[in-house]
Amino acid sequence: MVDGAVAVHPAVPGDGGSSRWAVRVDRRSNEVLRRHPTRSLEPVTDRVSSQTDRNPLTHSSGEPLKLLADARDMEEAEPWRTRAEARASINSSAGRRAVAERLSKPVAVLPRSSWAVTPGVSHTYPQLSISPAELFRHILCSLSPEATAGAGEGGPTVEVFGSVATKLFLEDLESSEPADKADANSPASRRLEPTDLDARFHVPSSESFHRCRQVVEDFLQRKMAEALPAGSPLGAGGGGADVRMVYFQKQALVDGSFSLLSIGDAASGKNIDLEFCLAGSGHRRFFDDANSLVLSLPVPALDAVCAGGPGNVEGGGLGPVLVTALCGSVPRAAALLRSGELCVARPQDVTNGLTLYAHAVCHKGTLPPSPAEAARLGAALAGSFARQCAALQAAGQDPVRFARSFLRSHYPSSPLRCLVTLVEMLTHLSSLPPTPLRDPRLDRAREAAIRGAAEL
Repeated sequence: MVDGAVAVHPAVPGDGGSSRWAVRVDRRSNEVLRRHPTRSLEPVTDRVSSQTDRNPLTHSSGEPLKLLADARDMEEAEPWRTRAEARASINSSAGRRAVAERLSKPVAVLPRSSWAVTPGVSHTYPQLSISPAELFRHILCSLSPEATAGAGEGGPTVEVFGSVATKLFLEDLESSEPADKADANSPASRRLEPTDLDARFHVPSSESFHRCRQVVEDFLQRKMAEALPAGSPLGAGGGGADVRMVYFQKQALVDGSFSLLSIGDAASGKNIDLEFCLAGSGHRRFFDDANSLVLSLPVPALDAVCAGGPGNVEGGGLGPVLVTALCGSVPRAAALLRSGELCVARPQDVTNGLTLYAHAVCHKGTLPPSPAEAARLGAALAGSFARQCAALQAAGQDPVRFARSFLRSHYPSSPLRCLVTLVEMLTHLSSLPPTPLRDPRLDRAREAAIRGAAEL
């Protein structure tokens, strides 16, 4: 049983005049209440849409619910994935070894700071050590039992994206071109070692989200039981509810389109971010074209990684790793990465783009191709950020929630780098021209965004 406190904020206008309710659900299990009666309620879900989405491209109402989209589902929902220019692979032994080592390297999963030590109680929740490949395999096999080693390459996959995917692709590319690798001034060589690992699973329906979370909870529950000493009272706790509140650093359900779960070490920023995304939803899943690369790994590939283990991976068991460019062209993404050029198509479609833009230009060594393009991008992203802040504020929500979370997770022990990013954001927001006679709402949005960002 789970007790909950639900706060419903004012309706948010949607498309076509419809409204959505922003809901915050705070939950505690009865067992947690008994053992920690003074523990405050902690948010489990940041935002829940009142509408449950079922994608007609990947799910028919007349068939049993599929919990994961397979390769055929993805190709039907997003036909561009089959184009030759959108696909490549990591073939070299060095490249495959780097992929295997990154996915087999254990990640420390710590309890949230508020649960690390319980006053007056001698027992504490343990630190867990988790192999990303083992976790990903557990998710795929639990949500799609037929996704076994015999299922071949057409079954469900996990997509590794973000800085890890970009770095692994570049290392494989440069391993065959020593001249580029030796260039100490190339933008690629200046890339920092990624801290977090981003992974995406595609689901046919948002009805899968609850089960997806349960599968992750089950895995953490098993790891916690293995780490606890025999007879520990924590082993008979509140099950998934306990694990959820103790080990989930972040969790959010956004508009029925994707569910985000984050585990790891909040103090260092070394997290595993799990995104369960509605296949073919049309939501943009990358910021700039250069960083639109994803690595697709089915169960057989994860089996090969798990069999090798950390420190004993030669890449021989792991076959070629499929690389897909979400921008539609792997050669274009590769060229932009090598030149350090920042290209953001349709910046108005990017959610929270200003924060990502400031992070990219300040710390990733990527810049727009010209000052004029930098000014255009900055203005477009700042305007979008301001309007988004105003909409969240009108709905009674924190207007800079994402920015605050992003800064905390990316600069946990680097206040100076965090300040540089924040100054870049404020510079673009302050450059938005006042328009008292043309768009009073934009003026209010601009001021709300500046105040919110300044408070960070």
